[in-house]
Amino acid sequence: MMDRYLFRGKRLDNSKWVQGDLLTRPDGTPFGIRHYNNFGVDCAEIDPATVGQCTGLKDKNGKLIFEGDIAKGSYEETDGRIVDYFEEVKYITDQGGWVLGDEDAFNNLDGISAQEVEVVGNAHDNPELLEGGGERWIKS
Repeated sequence: MMDRYLFRGKRLDNSKWVQGDLLTRPDGTPFGIRHYNNFGVDCAEIDPATVGQCTGLKDKNGKLIFEGDIAKGSYEETDGRIVDYFEEVKYITDQGGWVLGDEDAFNNLDGISAQEVEVVGNAHDNPELLEGGGERWIKS
């Protein structure tokens, strides 16, 4: 579960994602990520708005799930229709857990549901996936 202490953010110099240890200013504001590369340890200045913590869970393809990721799942309606849904991974402090979507829905992202979803993007690079309420009918 060491992945739970992993963070990611978008670099300011090239807009690429980087994962590693979060660096913060004395006031707690994130400013960088310390990560390993081919030459050893490096530090990258990041956009604080893009920082997301790893949940410590993996999706159905074995990909680590981060705060801010967009997960795709599906469920079957009582009439047999299959619905794809796209929800953002968020941490809700008041409820003490990772959720998919709004805190009102409180869809816990526990080990079972995490293995049933697929990370298809993130809220920073793919906000269009969340348009229209995040649900799409795919079969009737």
